[in-house]
Amino acid sequence: MPKGWIYKITYRNAKDGINRFPLMCYVGQTRNNTVKDRFTQHKRDARNFVFKSTGKEGNSAKLHEAMRVAGIENFEVEILEEFSSKDEAQLVSELNSAESKYISKFDSI
Repeated sequence: MPKGWIYKITYRNAKDGINRFPLMCYVGQTRNNTVKDRFTQHKRDARNFVFKSTGKEGNSAKLHEAMRVAGIENFEVEILEEFSSKDEAQLVSELNSAESKYISKFDSI
């Protein structure tokens, strides 16, 4: 049965645990990969992030730039919601709807 997750990435200083940017976060979705695997991909992409003047870096370029500047070790991920469905199209629809809901809730555009 296909599974998917909605997750949130936030800043939390690794030394003192303080979130100095409490109003900023990234909301994403993943399926076919665990949230842990997807977060690992984000960290890898942040390490390899290079700003391109074309402005076409992708949806998560701002996240990767922030992680690179503020320190990858200062970010954490949490699962907001888990989904499973017998139908892949239904799962995608549910994930898209939930992701939009959480983006609005956390104002994470």
